[in-house]
Amino acid sequence: MTNREKEILNIIKENPYMSQNEISKKLNIKRSSVAVHISNLIKKGYLFGRAYVLNPSIEKNICVIGGCNIDFIAKSFEKINMKDSNPGTLQHSFGGVAKNISENLIRLGIKNKFITVFGDDAYSREIKNYLRDLNIDISSSKFLTNKTMSTYISILDENNDLFTAISSMEVIKEINIEFISKMIDIIKAYKYIIMDTNLSEDVLEYICKNCTNSKIIIDCVSRKKTLKVKKLLKYIYLIKPNIYEAQELSGLEVKKEKDLKNIIKYFLEQGVEKLFVSLGEKGLLFASKDKKGFMKIKDKPDIVNTSGCGDATLSAIVYGELTGKDIIDMAKLGVTAGFITAQSNDTVSKEINEENILNFGGEYELRKICKN
Repeated sequence: MTNREKEILNIIKENPYMSQNEISKKLNIKRSSVAVHISNLIKKGYLFGRAYVLNPSIEKNICVIGGCNIDFIAKSFEKINMKDSNPGTLQHSFGGVAKNISENLIRLGIKNKFITVFGDDAYSREIKNYLRDLNIDISSSKFLTNKTMSTYISILDENNDLFTAISSMEVIKEINIEFISKMIDIIKAYKYIIMDTNLSEDVLEYICKNCTNSKIIIDCVSRKKTLKVKKLLKYIYLIKPNIYEAQELSGLEVKKEKDLKNIIKYFLEQGVEKLFVSLGEKGLLFASKDKKGFMKIKDKPDIVNTSGCGDATLSAIVYGELTGKDIIDMAKLGVTAGFITAQSNDTVSKEINEENILNFGGEYELRKICKN
């Protein structure tokens, strides 16, 4: 690759939809010269034809699609008083369920393509640079002009647990059928496709139905949004709802532990091969055709922030899947990553890495579901 080709490729990484005229002005060269260089990059395999979509990595293992936003985290010093001002702290970080999964995976040594939507405000530029510094491939994302980044505001109580949250994620609607249909050949080349339910129902359905050779993995996000995949369970290989989302999807109520058997039966009969249900302090329910049970860490974490724990859990489960672990070890890795993340101010803990989740050293509790 020539030096000029490298310059052009870096510009396209920044914005795959930049026109040849815009590139020529940026580099102060003729548009015709840009066209020649781009043609050479296509011939050399660095780009796919139109829209200058970067060629995904040869491995093509993981493609993550979904939300990316700025997280504002407000923490109350004392018990929250409704309809009143509460003293506390406010900080911001980079979040979004899919983004958190993508970042956790890269910290665990798993390269992945991340497809989302970016605005062009200061926060958008900040988060794009952050993801590129982590070597996360965002080249197939949608880059908008005159739009701001998605925003998520969480309010934590005096115990650092989530009290309530508000999300402003209208921009995610820009990941629509028109956009995804142009990317579908790239997406379906990946062995695993991870999606969050911030995506619209029609986009989730389109990807599921057009990527039948890929293994679909779903993170449910919220009780309301999880219903988007209710009719798509037969396409889903692995899903990780929390207990409330699992009840929404199945239409079943859980009053006693034995009721979880019906939840498991429902998902497996719908075609899901691996089920992981977050049970909060009670740990993680896991189930496949052959193995079912509970996994938890006996020690209690020194909770700083519970936001992002579920995303870390799923990421470590996927790490286990890719490295050939059985479902029990996948569950163990999942609860470990969640435990580590709960003790971080960030939605993605800097302590998430292969060494820390494989050599955690904590004591685990594994037990079967009660028979009665």
